Amino acid sequence: MVFFTSDFNEAAGIPKDYKIYAKDMESFVNFQENDNFIFSTHYKVDIAKTIGNTYKAFSQLIPQTSNSSFSQEELKNFPYGFSMDKNYNITKIYTKDEYEKIDFSQDTIYASFNT
Repeated sequence: MVFFTSDFNEAAGIPKDYKIYAKDMESFVNFQENDNFIFSTHYKVDIAKTIGNTYKAFSQLIPQTSNSSFSQEELKNFPYGFSMDKNYNITKIYTKDEYEKIDFSQDTIYASFNT
């Protein structure tokens, strides 16, 4: 497997020891930039910036651990949804019950892993 280098991680603003499988990110970018596909959302994707923004948001949601993986209990307790500002700062975290009662026509809420 080929992973991004620590130089890439530094450019993305994520820990140098994180391992990101490069082929998966290439596939993601190709999917997003494909102008022949109806679900494509972007003309050009900056991989480092995208990963950095994602890391910034999700590191506020996911419990900090020294383990390389999460237990079933930890996964079960991840937030169901969240709101964030334009700087990727999480402004509200939603439990399953709160998430199920959201009026999506008025709120910008993002789903997390549990949904």
